[in-house]
Amino acid sequence: MATNSTWLTVGALTLLTLGVGVAEAQSRILPQPVPPGHSYLCFEGSSASEVMQKANEAGARGWKMTGAAGQGGNSIWCFEQLSAARPQSK
Repeated sequence: MATNSTWLTVGALTLLTLGVGVAEAQSRILPQPVPPGHSYLCFEGSSASEVMQKANEAGARGWKMTGAAGQGGNSIWCFEQLSAARPQSK
């Protein structure tokens, strides 16, 4: 038969496991904060020529592509820019 200290140990380990699981789930569900000095730009594109034109314009302004996703005829393209890479305003 288990003693009270064994049940306390099992209960503590169970709560710890649940706490870690909840924290991990929240980190996947909740939006993550934008790192300081970063900006993001996303746009939709429905044709290759439209996407290439917008991507080239973004690249010329210092944006770096970070990801793309699409379904059907539409796609979303996302870019990232460090504040140090931004052109200075005159």
